[in-house]
Amino acid sequence: MNKQELQRHLPTLETERLILRPLTHGDKEDLFEYASRDEVSRFVPWSTHESIEDTDEFLHFILSSERGERLSPWAMIEKDSGKMIGTIDYVSWRESHRNGEIGYALSSDYWGKGYTTEAAKRVVQFGFEEMNLHKVTAQVLVENLQSQRVLQKIGMKLEGVLQEHMYMKGAFRDMALYGIVKK
Repeated sequence: MNKQELQRHLPTLETERLILRPLTHGDKEDLFEYASRDEVSRFVPWSTHESIEDTDEFLHFILSSERGERLSPWAMIEKDSGKMIGTIDYVSWRESHRNGEIGYALSSDYWGKGYTTEAAKRVVQFGFEEMNLHKVTAQVLVENLQSQRVLQKIGMKLEGVLQEHMYMKGAFRDMALYGIVKK
């Protein structure tokens, strides 16, 4: 699949416990439930959502054409409950270089249960098999050890630390760069 095809129709993916489907405006309540928690927004570029209107604006932005060439995120839906518990996406995709970068956020109610690992593994597999990627990367704050463990569990290797690479929440932050190549 090329970028234009995926921008028009992001497929639904499945794992043992999750349905990964395109995020919609209908996910607003579930998204607000976890995006309004400081512990969830601590390691991501966006600020804690103070109101449902913040979540509505956030959804409008990430689902609109303002995102340029980025793909829309997948909503992580827990099969047992039908609840949207997080998002995962390719935050960048350089089609001509055959590489992409993933990013994700998960409700703190579901931390430590393997959901992000399960979703990330499937999204990386999709990248290799359907997007013709040769390499998938992820950048995480160096202090986000839990997220680094997720990346290690899916086979990514630490490639280095990008010093003061991202200006986030009022400070320059070091980012751990992880990657995996198609084997």
